[in-house]
Formats: sequence, C-alpha cells, structure tokens
Amino acid sequence: QNELVSGSLIKGLLGLAGPMLASSLLQNLQTFIDLFWVGRLGSDAVAALALSGTILMTLFPVIMGMSTGTVAMVSRFVGAGKLDEASDTAGQSLFLAILLGIASGVLGSYFAQDFLRLLGAHDEVARLGGKPLMWRTGHSLIKAKMAETGSPLAGEMSGHIFFADRYYGYDDALYAAIRLINVIA
Repeated sequence: QNELVSGSLIKGLLGLAGPMLASSLLQNLQTFIDLFWVGRLGSDAVAALALSGTILMTLFPVIMGMSTGTVAMVSRFVGAGKLDEASDTAGQSLFLAILLGIASGVLGSYFAQDFLRLLGAHDEVARLGGKPLMWRTGHSLIKAKMAETGSPLAGEMSGHIFFADRYYGYDDALYAAIRLINVIA
C-alpha cells in the first residue's frame, strides 16, 4: 500500500513537495547571503548581481520544461512497464541537454560582452574602475583566476558568487552564513 496516494492528503503532499520546498528555501537563503555580502560593495555591485541573476533566469524555463517533460514521459513508460522506452527517453533527453548546454556555452562565450554592453553593465563597471573579465567556469578555475588577478569578487553562470574575504574565492554558503552571523552579532 502506497501512503502517498492512499493516506492523508496533507502527508502525501508534504512527502512529495517537502524536499522541493526545502531546496527552494535554501536556494533563496543562498541568494540572500550573496546579496548581503555584495550589498557591502554598493548599489552598483547589487545591480551587477541582479543582472547576472536575470541572465541565469532566462535559461531556467528551458531547463525546467525539459526536466518536467522528461520526468513525465519516463514515469509514464515505467508505469506501463515499458522500461526500454523509458531508458531511450531518458538517454535522448540527456543528449539534448548536453547539446543545449554546449550551444548556450558557445553562444555565451561569443556574445556575453555584447549582451552586457547592451544592458549598460560593461561600461558602468569600467567607469567605476573595475576590469570585467570573462573566464572559464568552474570553482577551481575561478578561484585560481581570482588569486592571480587579486579580484575581490567573481561570479559564474551557475549562480555562485565568489568573494575574497580572509581568503580568496570563498563561495561556500555555510561559510557565508557563519560570517553573516558574525557581522550581525
């Protein structure tokens, strides 16, 4: 007997939606902590953070649509006992996701500077004495570049914000939360 479909409705909903709710709350907490630290750099830095979030959010509907469709199709095939079709669907969706990831990465590497100029961000960073730098994504690559250039702040399209605080390149949400508590206390 499956308790999710035959037991209490509230218990079933919490069982299904609880992990997603917790994940969303933690994601928003990370955004709040990023905003707290970046806010200390001024309103222009907050605007830059908002701009990067906006760029990232334009990709989310595509990602969410693909994942929702894939889950629905795979679930339907598994429920019907058609495991080969479920496997094929999952494989094709993964392949499509990889292709879209490569395409967005290539387009981003060629047009990111133009897009930032179009939104006025690139010129404002330069006006304030900053030197915008496009670099390869990845934790170790970003941290190494921050150490090499002495950058006080970096971000990547995954939504991670790196800040130089008592070390170079922290992007750990737990560390940021502890530092936030330290500042508030």
